[in-house]
Order: sequence, then structure tokens, then C-alpha cells
Amino acid sequence: MNVSLPNKQVTPQQQVSTVTSIVTPPQPAVVAPVETGYQVCSEEFPNTTWDGTYGTDGKFNCPCLTGYVLSSDKTSCQLQTDNSAQIDALYQQIITIKEVYNDSSRRLGEVYAEKIGANDANPIPLQFAEGRDATYTNQYNLAQQNLLNDANAKIEQINLKIQQLQLNQIMH
Repeated sequence: MNVSLPNKQVTPQQQVSTVTSIVTPPQPAVVAPVETGYQVCSEEFPNTTWDGTYGTDGKFNCPCLTGYVLSSDKTSCQLQTDNSAQIDALYQQIITIKEVYNDSSRRLGEVYAEKIGANDANPIPLQFAEGRDATYTNQYNLAQQNLLNDANAKIEQINLKIQQLQLNQIMH
């Protein structure tokens, strides 16, 4: 059987393929929704925001929000704690070290005074005043210097910790 179209004769086979090609609309391309840098940062790295820049790897730069700091393993942003309590505790350690030094130095002085025979009536015995016997004096001076060096080394370490904590507070 032949179907008649204006000015053209087509067989049923031809007609079906023609109609099918007219009825089937083209398929639209599938487009995934695009996420902004802000969305990517907040979803993949909680407590961050996009700063509008990209890293050398082309990924979004996602710094921590105000009040948060990067974890030590650099994988998340954690709530920043106030360092003032830690700093106060470190200052208290310095005070304690100075008190221990002063107490130790005083006790060392008492031992020295006993060794050289000093007392309230005779604070510096004659042989030391004239410089004839310096054995105990040298030992005393060396012990005092060792106490002082030890105290200063400990205080220096604590001061470095305090500086690091203060710098961390400023940076975040």
C-alpha cells in the first residue's frame, strides 16, 4: 500500500522513519548544577569559607572562619580556645621558678656561710677578706651560677611558649 503526500509517493517503511525522526525531539545535554566556592568550602570543610582565590592546584582556598583555627594535622578548623589561661599558667611557672631560685640561692648562701665560719658577729672571716682561702668561695660562686643558669634556661623556654601562644592569638 502506498501513502500519498503532496508531490511525493512514499512506502509505509519510508513514512514510519520520516514520522519517527520528526516526532523524536533532540535530547538536552545533562548539566550538573555548579557549586560556588562558598558552598564547596562549607560542605567539604566545615567552619571555613571561600576567600575568592584558588590554590596552585586549582582548588578553592578555604581558610577557617573567624574564631576557628586550623588543626595541627591541617585537616579541619577547630574552635579557637582563648590562650589567656595557658599564658597565665606559664607566667605562674616563671614566678615559681624565680621563687625556687631565690630559696635555693638563700639556702646555698647559708651553707656557704657555715663552711667559712661566718656568723652575725663575724660576717666575713679574715682569711676570706684577705683572699687567702678561696676554695669555698669558688664552689659557692659556681653553684650560684649553675642555679641561675638553670632558672634562666627554664624561663627562656617558657617565654618562647608564651610568645607562640600570643602569636597564634594574633594570627587567628
